[in-house]
Amino acid sequence: MESVEWCRNVRNKYSDTELRIKTDFTLGRGYLCLENYKDAQATFKGILKDGDTLGGYSDEGRFLLAISYVGEERWKEASREFSNVTPACPLYDRAFKYSKEVMKGGRLPRKNTGLATALSLVPGLGYIYTGNKGTGIASLVVNGLFAWGTYNAFRKKENGVGIVIGLFSLGWYTGNIYGGSISASRFNERTQKNFKQRFSW
Repeated sequence: MESVEWCRNVRNKYSDTELRIKTDFTLGRGYLCLENYKDAQATFKGILKDGDTLGGYSDEGRFLLAISYVGEERWKEASREFSNVTPACPLYDRAFKYSKEVMKGGRLPRKNTGLATALSLVPGLGYIYTGNKGTGIASLVVNGLFAWGTYNAFRKKENGVGIVIGLFSLGWYTGNIYGGSISASRFNERTQKNFKQRFSW
């Protein structure tokens, strides 16, 4: 954050266009590191306005603009900007590859949180659906033991014990349902994060 503030101060003090563009690159990269994609995009779009007149800065600006779109999962915009990088740019080969690769972002495997929640009505199935087989089996076993303990206590007329175990059982069961939903969300987030990390800058 301190480097971003420093760059802002520098760019406002000097009128030299080339110095301002170079400072803007540092500023834009700072925004990317902070995952502040809106400000990164505004910065790189500003570079595109006069970058070509000063040694082809526009190509690098387009490349980094595309990276900011990747961060927001705007796959079509990212592909377009990668495609606009010219062959004269050292980043061209990577940009060309990325322009094709990035479109896979819209077809990544996803887990449905609603389905994971519904499956979790049977303890452990939500976890198994999201690829967490070990956790799913453990959830099934623990919920089964609680259910058996509750039933056995009431069968033996130990109502107080049955109520206590039943409350634990209910809490564990509802936690299993919530956990199945969260597991699906984490699967989706992890898949997206791993995909985005392919696009280095």
